[in-house]
Amino acid sequence: MMSKFFFYYSTMNAGKSTILLQVSYSHFQNKMNVIIFTSILDIRYGVGVVKSRKGLISNAIPIYDNFNLFKYVSIYIKHKYLNCIFIDEGHFLKRSHVYQILDIINFFNISVLVYGLRSDFLVEPFEGSMYLMSLAESIIEVKNICFCGKKATMNVRIDDCGKKIISGSKIKIGGDDIYSSVCIYHYFNFNI
Repeated sequence: MMSKFFFYYSTMNAGKSTILLQVSYSHFQNKMNVIIFTSILDIRYGVGVVKSRKGLISNAIPIYDNFNLFKYVSIYIKHKYLNCIFIDEGHFLKRSHVYQILDIINFFNISVLVYGLRSDFLVEPFEGSMYLMSLAESIIEVKNICFCGKKATMNVRIDDCGKKIISGSKIKIGGDDIYSSVCIYHYFNFNI
């Protein structure tokens, strides 16, 4: 079987982690070995934990800036067969991580499925997303909807009063409490 590089992207609250956990569980049910990775930056549920808003949860290997995915997988497969790799919060990957994913796919013939955001709350690409969009063989949008019913394609960061924030740190971990997924119209016309 040929390996493949997948990037599943969407806005916040679209169910990316839920899909990752469901698909990885299907692999487990079929007696396949998988590794789940996630960013060290998202510690809302603990270090190395992927949890969906629906309550699905799994332990994961945390990825930090200097983490070498290729080296980790190389050591892992010396001891255990590996069928597939899942990565949550893929937008937080560094360029080097994305190229390590390519090496894993090409050297070990293992498929890698990455889930993440396309852009931040200022509609700027994340480093990881930029390289994932450029290098993944299959790019799949996980659909989400705006409060108006149109397709949500943007993430708005909101303050405690529900007003749009237009500056600040690129990375601020949070969920429904600080982000809203909206269509392009409501991104540029939020709070009107």
